[in-house]
This record gives sequence, C-alpha cells and structure tokens, in this order.
Amino acid sequence: MSVTNGLKSALEAIYDINNLEEILIVCDKSKEFVVKAFENAIFKSNFNGVSRRFYLDDYERPLKCVPSDLNQMIEDMAPELTITLFEAYPEERPMRIELLTKLEEIGRIAHCPGITKEMLRDGGPFDIDYNQMKQKAIKLKKILSQYKMFEIRSGPNKEYKLNIYVGDRRWLDDLTVAERGFGNLPAGEVFAGPIEDMANGKMYVEYRAGEHLLKKPVIITWTHGVIRDITTKDKKMEKILKKGLKMHKYGDIIGELGIGFNINADPQAEILESEKKGLHIARGPSPEFGSPYHCSDHEDYLLINAELTAIKQGENGESVQIYKDGNVLI
Repeated sequence: MSVTNGLKSALEAIYDINNLEEILIVCDKSKEFVVKAFENAIFKSNFNGVSRRFYLDDYERPLKCVPSDLNQMIEDMAPELTITLFEAYPEERPMRIELLTKLEEIGRIAHCPGITKEMLRDGGPFDIDYNQMKQKAIKLKKILSQYKMFEIRSGPNKEYKLNIYVGDRRWLDDLTVAERGFGNLPAGEVFAGPIEDMANGKMYVEYRAGEHLLKKPVIITWTHGVIRDITTKDKKMEKILKKGLKMHKYGDIIGELGIGFNINADPQAEILESEKKGLHIARGPSPEFGSPYHCSDHEDYLLINAELTAIKQGENGESVQIYKDGNVLI
C-alpha cells in the first residue's frame, strides 16, 4: 500500500471523511509538504466538502493559549474534522490541550503535533492498511477489558517492575474515533487511564520522554501513582524532566497506560510516531481517560524493550502476556 493510499485509508476508516462537509487544517508553514500530502489524500477520497487552513506560525511561538482568530474560525466553521499539523513545542502542551477540549465539543480531531515529512516515508507508519489496524484495535480492547491489573517488567534484565491497576476504566484507541473525540495520526494504539493511586514500582525508559530523545536511560519511581524520583546519568536531562513534573497541577500523577502496535513505526522517531510502536506510560491525567483529575500537561515515556502482563484478580490469578520487546503478542 502506498503512503497516499494508507493516509486515505486512515482518514476514511477513522474519521469517515467521505461523509463530512467541512475540514479545518491547523498548521505551520514549515509543514507544507505534510499539509499537501493530507490534502492530496483528501482529494483522492470522496470528500465533497470544504477544506480550510489556519497557520499558527502567523503568531509568536510558543503559544500560551489558542489564538483568538482561531477560536473565531472554529466558531464560524464548526468543523466536523480538524487536522492539526504543526510543531510540537513542549511549552505549548497546555495550548494543545485547550484546543482539543474546544474542538471535541464540535467534532473529531486528527491530532498530529510534531508530524514530520519523514513519517510519510515508504514503509513508514502511514504506509499501512488502517482498516486492518482498526480491527486489531477492537480485538485488543476486547481482550484487555477482561483484566484489571497489569505488570510491566523493564530494564536490560527486566529487573524493574511496575504494577498498574486499571480497574473498570474503559480501554480507548485512536482508530475508532467517535462522532466527537480525537486520535493521533499516525495511529495505532490502545490506551487506558490507570487508577491514580494504585501504580507502584519502577520503570526503565530508553528512547523517549515526551519530545525529548534520550541519550541515557531514565529510571522513574512511582509510589501510589505519583512520580517520586527520576534518575539518569544525563544530569541535564534529569533536571529537565524533574522540572516538568511541577509545572502543572497533577503533572506528576500517572495518566496513561498505552500499547502501540503500528509495526511500521520507528521507536526513535518523534513521540507522535514512536509511541505507536510499543508500550508507553504517561504522566498527566485527563477526564477523557476516566480520571477525576485534569492536568494541562501530558508526557509519554516510551518502554520498547519491556514486557506487559495482564493479571486477573482472584484465587486462580490467571495471567496473559500482552506485549514483549516491541511486539504485541495477541
């Protein structure tokens, strides 16, 4: 499957663009190649509506809040689908959350902060059949919903253990987006919001912490769902990651257990792509994931070389391995 056809299949399978009337693309001029690729995929579909652009880099970046002109365009258009194709400045995470919150009241969002031309490569995360991936997401959610407790083993010898309790919270995905809601592109993950005070243990992060590509592994300690310590031999990065914990209320609380299964994703790419390759844990909870807490920040930690086991409670303690070293096993 070509990249254009894969992108077209994503927009059709996930966002039903053939039945929409208005699409808004919020973008940067630096993403012109990517914007044109999306518009080409839209053109090759059966979409017969109107597509408009709004450029964020007409404003001073990084943005602290959504520009008033963009708010006005959203109110005037009420777009059924908004596609975000712009730079992913870490300082703009609160703005992005504000934008998503507003757009979800109106329609769907294909959220692509940090998307690059490289992601549109042959053999990359868009060069794939999204209809098949959608069926994979449905199957995974059905299996995962039977379990409440999860154990993660990470590190060179799997010596670090983290226990996470999801309870009865719903498993979500980015391939069956509802009439109102958002997902990322490239897509390919299922995720849930863990019970906040029931995550305990340590995890070993090798590749990425949000927008930060790691030079040295990072060890993160969770106690009752709160990050209690971050250590790494890269002391500059350690300082950056620790500072981020206190920048926003509830920013140190666990927010997500995610499983990526896009086999064409690169674990060393931008977090938008790399989290679709494997296991990731995020800080920064959201009511969208079932949490009573709302944080204006969300940072994913990628654990590619890890193991995830689902455990049933009770006398039998039945368990099943879900993920191992970059591969979903079910």
